[in-house]
Amino acid sequence: MKKGIYTLLLSSLISYSLLPEAAAQVQCDDEAEFFYNQSSYCQSDPNPVITINGNSGVFSFSVISGGPTLALNSNSGAIDLSGSDPGTYQVTNTVAGGGGGGDLVITGVIDGPITGGLPKAVEFYAQVAIPDLSIYGFGSANNGGGTDGQEFTFPAVAVAAGTHIWVATESTAFTAFFGFPPTYVNANAPNINGDDAIELFKNGAVIDVFGDINLSGNGQPWDYLDGWAYRVNQTGPNGSTFVLANWFFSGINALDGATSNANANPPFPIGTYSFNNQTQTFVCHTNITVFEPLVIEAGNDQIACGSGSLTLNAQGAGTWSGGAGTFSNIDSPSSTYTPAASEIGTTVALTWTVDPGASPCVGGSDVVLLTFLHEADAEFSYEDNLYCPNFGLISPTHITGEDGIYTYSVVSGGPTLSLNPQTGVINTNTSNQGTYQVTNTVSGCGNLVISGIIDGPVTGGLPKAVEFTAVENIPDLSVYGFGSANNGGGTDGIEFVFPADAISQGTSIWVATESAVFQTFFGFPPTYVANLAASINGDDAIELFCNGQVIDVFGGN
Repeated sequence: MKKGIYTLLLSSLISYSLLPEAAAQVQCDDEAEFFYNQSSYCQSDPNPVITINGNSGVFSFSVISGGPTLALNSNSGAIDLSGSDPGTYQVTNTVAGGGGGGDLVITGVIDGPITGGLPKAVEFYAQVAIPDLSIYGFGSANNGGGTDGQEFTFPAVAVAAGTHIWVATESTAFTAFFGFPPTYVNANAPNINGDDAIELFKNGAVIDVFGDINLSGNGQPWDYLDGWAYRVNQTGPNGSTFVLANWFFSGINALDGATSNANANPPFPIGTYSFNNQTQTFVCHTNITVFEPLVIEAGNDQIACGSGSLTLNAQGAGTWSGGAGTFSNIDSPSSTYTPAASEIGTTVALTWTVDPGASPCVGGSDVVLLTFLHEADAEFSYEDNLYCPNFGLISPTHITGEDGIYTYSVVSGGPTLSLNPQTGVINTNTSNQGTYQVTNTVSGCGNLVISGIIDGPVTGGLPKAVEFTAVENIPDLSVYGFGSANNGGGTDGIEFVFPADAISQGTSIWVATESAVFQTFFGFPPTYVANLAASINGDDAIELFCNGQVIDVFGGN
């Protein structure tokens, strides 16, 4: 708030005064070869795409820098970037057991002698520890009709290395024949006759096969009608190609007449397959880097009076541009900006641009708005400072200042000076002789702020109101106005202008769409009623203006 003081003597003269890309493989055995589609990623990127040219083993990681967490799936090698910390990691695929093509293999099939061809079952073996068996499944290809796909998926359980697993069509006949129950029961996938093939899947891909899925086994070397077939130790898995030499057979009808495996000749060699998974280990290492998304934030909008500098508060590393003024350091997020003379009384848009540099994260820019208000100027004077009684009307003049609220105090004589408080005009005809000090008070624009809004619970969303608070004395509220920006449609400008009232520092005023519900809800009436400007829902913004310039805002418009 600025005050211009002019001392007037109606007999003698006194003076006036003014107050103030693809990931690089570090080491890689062919049997374990894999890579990701890029060597560096942003946390907000799509997850890496893995390509496995070798065999899928157990995936692990070590931290080279940063970290400590890489959200790596140990079975598939998939990486969840959103759950990973920024850093550089070495991802390793370890394939054990002589470079076998999978952690699980088909080791036996049986088409039993009991009525209905029972037990019908398939045996599997875990060559290494499997933390999640549910990545595997199998299906039977019947009568040479080609693949039926995955018909049974194993449950999500952990399995120790060296574990045998049996899946049968039912449990009763299996238990009676072998003396113990099957591990799992499924009526479809193991429903095999002696001429049917079996496919084993891992993550949807075939990793082992028994028989030819496109050929009936009837009369073929792998026919096991009323008999069985069993894998040779230390072999497999064999991918999608059936290797006859890795199997031995009972011969067809070998189980006819047997009531249990114990009296079969030859008996099904159940649970005898073995595999030494320490014969050789293959590894492949790939390095990848995860970057944190770039922070692109120009900071909060600011308001200043006059030509004073403002300190910016951007985030991240970038460069400032825009405006006709000067930056203390265009590369500093906390640079100060000094406006040009032409920018006083305007809003200046400054842009903070972040260059990604070596990061794969997307760069960009953000804009901050700086409003430089004209400083309040209360300068004024009268043509003379000595007047005779009945001189008539005398009016103030301004070189740089403007009219505010004019008041006076008696220095001597008096007591009445006929002073118009809005215009500063003095009527000497009706004034008493004396010496008076005349003061012009001009309110600064930053003295009123938005302090609250409400979208009420009463029918129609009432009360709807906006609260404002004076942070300094305001002699003339009419320089202020406000408007609501509804539904993100941008500014509607000034929709309500406050009356020419004076309010003191700390005073709150309320503007509502109506009075009755407001008073019922709060127990007192609103200060002013403005049906349009205060007609807000919970998603609307508010703009406060001073002399036509936005000085405060709630929400985005």
